[in-house]
Amino acid sequence: MAGTEMNKRRQYGSEALLIFFSIFALAVSLLVVSIRLMKQQAEGVPSTALLILAVIGIAGGVLGMLAAARSRANSSPVEEAPLPEAQPQAEANEPQESAAKVRLGKYVQVLEEQNQDLREENKKLSEEAGKLRSDTAEWQRRSLEMLRMLDGMGEDGSSIKKHFAQLVSPLGVGVIEPEPGAAFDEKLHQEAVTAPATDQEPGTVVECLEWGYTVNGQVETPAKVIVARTE
Repeated sequence: MAGTEMNKRRQYGSEALLIFFSIFALAVSLLVVSIRLMKQQAEGVPSTALLILAVIGIAGGVLGMLAAARSRANSSPVEEAPLPEAQPQAEANEPQESAAKVRLGKYVQVLEEQNQDLREENKKLSEEAGKLRSDTAEWQRRSLEMLRMLDGMGEDGSSIKKHFAQLVSPLGVGVIEPEPGAAFDEKLHQEAVTAPATDQEPGTVVECLEWGYTVNGQVETPAKVIVARTE
């Protein structure tokens, strides 16, 4: 039934389109005639009225043809294009999530490898630093022994002792040798002998009997000195 009704509408649309086209053709012909009559200025012929009728006929014919064509187009069967099947959102997002997980896994693996390399490097540096500290401590101990031995030689080893002290200074070994007249410091000096009254101010060093030593800035052995005292 629907197909028959649609065919009838198409047939009526075609007939109406033909009728309105005929009206349009007649109106165009009437327009041509009215223009010629106006040019010839023929008497007794209402050329103006013919011109108005021609214009109305042309307009009506055009509008009628448009309406008929629209009606005929609406009555034509339109095949609906099948809608594309929508993929599930989960399936669409699954490749992206998998790729992101793979990249994240690789990134984590790289970080773990770098962290392992840093731990191994830190361990290696710690071992080297420990060995260096041990070697330095051994050299400091031997340097102190050498300085004490030279100090025990008195004036014979004085020049050698000063030269050797300069050599071991970069190892962190320092010498405490107060000059006469220097103020007595309990942190750096040890009073060995109290000198009788002299012209020096009380509480000052009269003479340094034995050098003192520092290791890494800390006093290892205070210098033995004679301190001036009042009677």
